Amino acid sequence: MENMPPGLIDVLEPFLGPSHVVFQTNYRKAIYVFISTAGQEVINKAALESRQKGRDREEIKLKELEKDIAEAVFNNENSGFYQSRIIPENLITSFVPFLPLCRRHIERCAQRELCQRGECQRTDVAEAVGGAVSYKPENGQYFSSTGCKLVPAKVNLFL
Repeated sequence: MENMPPGLIDVLEPFLGPSHVVFQTNYRKAIYVFISTAGQEVINKAALESRQKGRDREEIKLKELEKDIAEAVFNNENSGFYQSRIIPENLITSFVPFLPLCRRHIERCAQRELCQRGECQRTDVAEAVGGAVSYKPENGQYFSSTGCKLVPAKVNLFL
């Protein structure tokens, strides 16, 4: 959505609206997936605050984030959703936040990569990969800076 000019998304409003019938075609069963990094500040802040309170990231509920994400997306000038009518008209069914990954998630990614290579028994490599990835914030080191993107290269390094 960052590459879409603001306002262009509103052309989908008739397809997302309550009638779902446009040009004599019913779009009720259509699923639209909009992918965006807009709102990531809200997600990262909530994940960090949750972690600092001793909560696991899996304990964060969608209801806690949805309103703040919608507001951040609506007000982000670098997003195709900027000031879009589909946000205040509640035409987006759900915002699905992709939460930052902890070390155990990175190790699971590494383990999956190892299993795909027929090396499932190499748990030492998965742990080494978990330790070799950079984490943020600097003082807490709670979340992976890059997610699982670098895991295959790190697995190569430790094999």
